[in-house]
Formats: sequence, structure tokens, C-alpha cells
Amino acid sequence: MNNRRRETLTYLLHNIVRYTVYFIFIMMSLQTLHFHIGTLLAGAGIAGLAIGFGAQNIIKDLFSGFFILFEDQYAVGDYVTINGQTGTIKQIGIRLTQLQIWTGEMVSIPNGLIEQVTNYSRTNSLAVIDVGVNYATDLRQALDILNQIMMEEKETNADIVGAVNVLGVQALEASDILLRVTAECNPTTQYSVRRMVYLKIKEAFDAAGIDIPVPQQVVEIKNPEAFTVSHS
Repeated sequence: MNNRRRETLTYLLHNIVRYTVYFIFIMMSLQTLHFHIGTLLAGAGIAGLAIGFGAQNIIKDLFSGFFILFEDQYAVGDYVTINGQTGTIKQIGIRLTQLQIWTGEMVSIPNGLIEQVTNYSRTNSLAVIDVGVNYATDLRQALDILNQIMMEEKETNADIVGAVNVLGVQALEASDILLRVTAECNPTTQYSVRRMVYLKIKEAFDAAGIDIPVPQQVVEIKNPEAFTVSHS
């Protein structure tokens, strides 16, 4: 059993033990107060039929939680998107899944309401780095610089575990030429890899005199006299 699976089952077992202790505590408290527990449990079977109709959602949550664990859809520590919410799984209970989004908030999602799960922690991720250059740029020089940066980054960055590729010209935009490189990374590390590569590209392009263009717009003024400012 791997660590992620072990930690998930630990949280689940803690959840089950807690509910069991609560139930035993309530029963013992009632017995201490001289309630007839046997009569209460017998009556609970009849009342349970009525309550069951109003507890369908809870039962659905329990069954959904069981299948999530049985199918190993995600585990504690996985980085996932559930019903449009993206974050790290902090706890999987028998009824709720707790998700912490990147800004720190905790989101509790009933297991029965989980419709779609995207798990980013199971396979390697791909860092896609796009950078624009001027139309006057020597593209072969720019691509050679990108290739050198990616080769050096692969040797020094432990998060890059697969191939790095300089794909070349990705698109001819209105104000620049878009170049693209990719790197296969450990799960969920593509963002940190991209940030570091962008930093090194900016430094290398500055040293080589390669400009990264900014969007420009030409405005034609048909009547310049209308913009003349008179001074009194």
C-alpha cells in the first residue's frame, strides 16, 4: 500500500471510529439516565423507515464515498478538480470530501454530489512555454537559445523527468511570432517549471538583444486641428 492510499484510509478509519465512539457514548449516557435502550433500539427500526425517506441523500453520500475509495479515484494529497473546484484533497470521509483550494479556503463537497473528477497527480504533467519575438528577430538564433535553456534546465531541475522539445514556430500573430517549447515534468510541477524557464528566457533574450514585443496600435487622426490646444 503506497503512502497516499495509507493516509486516505487512516483519515477514513479515524472518521468511522469517531462516529462509533459518539454512538456508544450516547447509548451509555442514556443508560446512565435510566432510559430503556432496548426499547429505544426496537423503536428505532420503525422510526428508521420514516427517517430513511428523508435520509436518501446521506445514504447516497455514503455509497458514493465507498465507490470513490474502492475505485481509488483520488486520495489524500492529490491535486484534483471536483465539480469545477480545483485544489488539494485534505480529507476523505464517509460522507464528505474536503478540498483546499490554492488560496487556502477549505471546500466540503458531499460525496453524492461529485459528478466529475479530474486528477492531476496520477501522471506526469507537460509544461508548455510560449514566448513571442519580433518579426525582425533571427528565428534560428532564438530557437538555439531556447534549446540551450531547456537542455540546461533538464540537467539541473529535478522536476523535469522526461523529454524537452523545442517545437519551433507555433503561430504568426499580429504583432509577434510565437515560439513554443515543452517539458515533461513530475505531476503538478509544470507551473513552477514554467516560471523558472520564463525567467531564464527573459535573461537570455536580453543578453542576446532579442526583444519580446508588446502589442502596439496605430491611431490615424484625420483632423489634427481638432486636437490643437490653445494657450491664453
